[in-house]
Amino acid sequence: MAKIYSSYDEEPDPVFEPLTDQEYCTFYDLEMGSYTEDGRYYDSILRRDGNFLDLGCGTGRLTTILNSQGRTIIGADNSLQMLKKATSVCPENLFVCMDMTMMTFQGFFDAIIIGYNTLNMLTTEKKVVQCLSGCRDALKMDGTIHLQLYTPTPDFCLSNNKSFQFQLLRQPCGGLVIKEILKQFTADHTVTIEERYRVRPTPNKGKNRELKRIYRVTGFSGKRWQTLFSRCGFTVVNSFGDFNGTIYDPRNCGNFIAQLKRS
Repeated sequence: MAKIYSSYDEEPDPVFEPLTDQEYCTFYDLEMGSYTEDGRYYDSILRRDGNFLDLGCGTGRLTTILNSQGRTIIGADNSLQMLKKATSVCPENLFVCMDMTMMTFQGFFDAIIIGYNTLNMLTTEKKVVQCLSGCRDALKMDGTIHLQLYTPTPDFCLSNNKSFQFQLLRQPCGGLVIKEILKQFTADHTVTIEERYRVRPTPNKGKNRELKRIYRVTGFSGKRWQTLFSRCGFTVVNSFGDFNGTIYDPRNCGNFIAQLKRS
């Protein structure tokens, strides 16, 4: 006879399968494919011609938005699955698979875009410095870097805080993906993120699935990021809390948008 539980507290935890690279690429595109706010911002401030690097390009979302006559854009990412999708979306562009801490470009780019918290994926100061130093070498003398960073608010960082969010993603073939995001700040100034994907197809179109991935990102404050920029020979010339030009306030803003130039 099946066990009868007396309360929800006794309900067994769901069993989550590990998320494959291909599945993550699909869900990433489902979530971010139609997002254009950052692309419109970068498009408005970048020159209309020249050479540009989209570092951490993912599926080519930003590359596609910024691609225009006169601009030469190279997309770089360390995920072959992401680059496969990017190549199919924007076949006229060059995409390269590379580690962003080991760049070999020299004085080539007018600007480098490191969008959507990509730099946060480097979880030590050493790796961040390696990346920014490589960017400095890759830029022309008057070149600029454009960053979007995640900076946890002080309240979140206190007392080993945790946060929970969820969103609903609609699949093109019908059905939903419920994405749950659990974050926890740790003493080494990193944030552990657990992303859960609860796949709910339309009736008779497949079975429910529970998938997840766990990773860490850098949880540096805005002040600490600026110290690292200075250490790598950069100065912040513009900074905002969103793409509408809101002033960045580290007390209550988890989004740090910065434009850097050589010191």
